Amino acid sequence: MRSRLDYGEIGLKVGVEIHLQLSTERKLFCHCPTALDEKATGRFTRRLRPTQSELGQVDPAALFEFEKGKIIEYWNPEASSCLVEMDEEPPHSLNPEALFSAIRMARFLHSYVADEIHVMRKIVIDGSNTGGFQRTCIVALGGDILLDDGESVPIQTVCLEEDAARIVKQKEGVSTYMLDRLGIPLIEVVTSPAIGSPSKAVDVALRIGRIGRATGYVKDELGAIRQDANISVGDGTVVEVKGIQRLSQLRKVVEFEAQRQVSLVNISNELGSKGVSEDDLQVQPVDVSEAYEDTKSETLSEALSRGDKIYAVKLKGFSGLLSRDTAPGYRLASEMVEKVRFWTDVKGLFHTDEMPSQGITDREIRRMMSKLSASDGDAAVFIFGEPAEITEALRRVLERALEALSGVPYETRGCREDARTYFLRPRPGMSRMYPETDIPPVPVTPELLQRVDSVPITDPRVEIDRLVEMGLTRQLAREIFDSRHYDLFLSLAPDLKKVKSSFVASSLTGILRNLEKEGYDVSKLSRERIEGIFRAVDEGRTAKESVGSLFEFMSESPEKGVEESLEALGLVMLPRAEIERIVEEVVGRMNLEGEPERVLAKAVGQVMSVVRGRAEPSVVSELVRKRLGKE
Repeated sequence: MRSRLDYGEIGLKVGVEIHLQLSTERKLFCHCPTALDEKATGRFTRRLRPTQSELGQVDPAALFEFEKGKIIEYWNPEASSCLVEMDEEPPHSLNPEALFSAIRMARFLHSYVADEIHVMRKIVIDGSNTGGFQRTCIVALGGDILLDDGESVPIQTVCLEEDAARIVKQKEGVSTYMLDRLGIPLIEVVTSPAIGSPSKAVDVALRIGRIGRATGYVKDELGAIRQDANISVGDGTVVEVKGIQRLSQLRKVVEFEAQRQVSLVNISNELGSKGVSEDDLQVQPVDVSEAYEDTKSETLSEALSRGDKIYAVKLKGFSGLLSRDTAPGYRLASEMVEKVRFWTDVKGLFHTDEMPSQGITDREIRRMMSKLSASDGDAAVFIFGEPAEITEALRRVLERALEALSGVPYETRGCREDARTYFLRPRPGMSRMYPETDIPPVPVTPELLQRVDSVPITDPRVEIDRLVEMGLTRQLAREIFDSRHYDLFLSLAPDLKKVKSSFVASSLTGILRNLEKEGYDVSKLSRERIEGIFRAVDEGRTAKESVGSLFEFMSESPEKGVEESLEALGLVMLPRAEIERIVEEVVGRMNLEGEPERVLAKAVGQVMSVVRGRAEPSVVSELVRKRLGKE
């Protein structure tokens, strides 16, 4: 999905928020380990409620979540959670190891480190925090990040905060979370909205992620680095997009949002030119069931026969706008449907821009529009169901129509796998933050800063140069540095005698990445198992061509070790005498006429197809040459 927009012309502004999960010995506010744990030993449920701030205000995002009436179920694994995660015990002192790492990051970014670290509570009642808030603290303000092209992007804040619980499953009215991730330290780096293109957003996120990895504390697991983006066009509303998992996805999200927001601004301008005002949309849903009493539409006929009603609202001046594409595969009507589904059990809606269809005739539409006192330039949305529910659904439609008058709604959006964004909740207000009274401020002393400065972060560019010196191409060096297997590579590659570092790096990036794309759960390949595979190659117990097959097999058979897997796949190296026998047999039945080098290549290929990873190509080539009298 590539946009043809001129990002400079539309005034695209992007700020990124990069969250780096730390592998400290303990969590941020308790002494539980930071490892994830699938074994839940207890369960409990909560319903979280919004509270007023010190100014007597209720945060709109918190109120929004509360009004959904959702029940939260928590699973708490004993090995990686305690009463702090359950919100049954006050938090412990701030993890000094995590704070040390965050200050190192801030110093590298030239940020001003605060004299005291004050922990705050940030209201979050979607269920991801048991207490209804997330603990966070500002470590430093300001600074900048220098990109490879020499451009400098300003930094707004460097924060230290606790990670949220991870969602396990969702069903109607109930969300289930696992508490093992809750409380793991996160460094959050927020840039100013000074990024002007999707590719630049990726460059910034990549650079921050690399700096984080250079601290030595960022976890090397999938999902350890996550991105959010704040996106706007011109002088318009800032939209926050949450949950961007990959850098390739970040680029597409920015492209999608830029296109969507420009389209919404154009729709707003068009409505303004038609003279549509807020007063025009202050209407009530109307019962239009009579307009469809003799309908030939099976859907509406069945609904009416079971006693449902059909209600509609008029949208003055909206004719042709509901079905207009605002972004690839997305329309203004799509946004209305999202809000309706979020607030009600209504699964969909009809609108006049897509009529007649589904057996609904022009005559029926005209009768409905007459009941709504609608004109040619107007649109209408109609829904069938139980009156109270469909009235609420149409109220949400009108709410979104009112927002269309102003252009881009002030909201938080999620992102799908294909990078299309969707309505998540309203943007939080300023009243969501208040002090955490259970944790005293932590002074940042000159001695602490001296200790931090004595172990500065090595610039990732220097680390990548070192990888190139180890025999990697610069592109492969960047790929392995960005990989979650970088630490494994550093500890393993220099220790191998026969296997080249470039082969280890390309296997840990290319082969594993391709298997992941094919649906293999490569997370089941532990560090020890991967290391065992390469050592088997290095010790001559199997060929390097076996690595891909072993990755694939062992990801699906996590109970089997390297030796068992080699036996099961028949990948144990053949003795030299057996290879000589196979060479003799293969060459003996070949037609040896033709260009010598072609015959040699054909013979080696046929022998390799027989030994299938149980012999090194160099040995096979040597023995075939000998058999053909080439040596």
